[in-house]
Amino acid sequence: MDYIRKCNICGNIWCYTDEEIRENARHSLAGSLSSILSLSSAFLGSRYDMYEQNKIGNTARNKIVNYEKCPSCNSNDTVLISKEDTKNMRDIEEKKKNGFFKNTSLESLTQRVEMFIDNKDWISANLYLEQMIDIVQIDNSLEKANLYLLKLYVDNKVSNKKELMENCIFNKQTLNDNENFEYIKKFGNEKTIKELEEINEIVEEKLKEEKIQKEKQKQIQIQKEKQKQIQDKQKQIKDKKLFIKLFCAICLLIIVIQIVVFAKYI
Repeated sequence: MDYIRKCNICGNIWCYTDEEIRENARHSLAGSLSSILSLSSAFLGSRYDMYEQNKIGNTARNKIVNYEKCPSCNSNDTVLISKEDTKNMRDIEEKKKNGFFKNTSLESLTQRVEMFIDNKDWISANLYLEQMIDIVQIDNSLEKANLYLLKLYVDNKVSNKKELMENCIFNKQTLNDNENFEYIKKFGNEKTIKELEEINEIVEEKLKEEKIQKEKQKQIQIQKEKQKQIQDKQKQIKDKKLFIKLFCAICLLIIVIQIVVFAKYI
């Protein structure tokens, strides 16, 4: 099976296969085994054996490739895409060269983006929006704000404000973590900004509650551990006292037996 990845930073696309993933696993296993053998050599073998095993392990580990990391810019901000996505990307690139985005009305392009969002085609929606944001002039601030709102939806893979709020809560992140929110506050109308700020407040409050609840659970766990330590200590003291009593009883019994035996011979 072939895998295709795209870098969200530089746009680079690369491929890798199941065989390459299995090769990675083999190199990883070889590196681990060499580490174990090197440790064994330190105790049971010679320094030369340890050195050779370390060399073999380092060679194997150096062959491991992180296919999720962009080979062009080394960014970890990458995403798996499908062959259909690459086809759509080539199609959009061709449209860009032919002036499609400049010659098509913003309303028509926006409707197409909304259709992509409804179909959860996030790659196509994002690529369209990147072209559209470059086209829209700064004086069309409301139109630009609407594009950034759609971009905010696409980045979070949601279709509306309700899903946006649920997604932020689930991923434990506020809208402040997304630069598109800042652009919306800069270009958007009062109603949209107010709605998003209310969503952000709800998310922040929810995350705050979860943090407080988590802290409470942590304190409860700490108290339980302390209580267990106290109980263990009390048990140790109790066992110690019991042992002392038993030891004294045995000693007393031995003394009594000795007295009885001694009295028998008097």
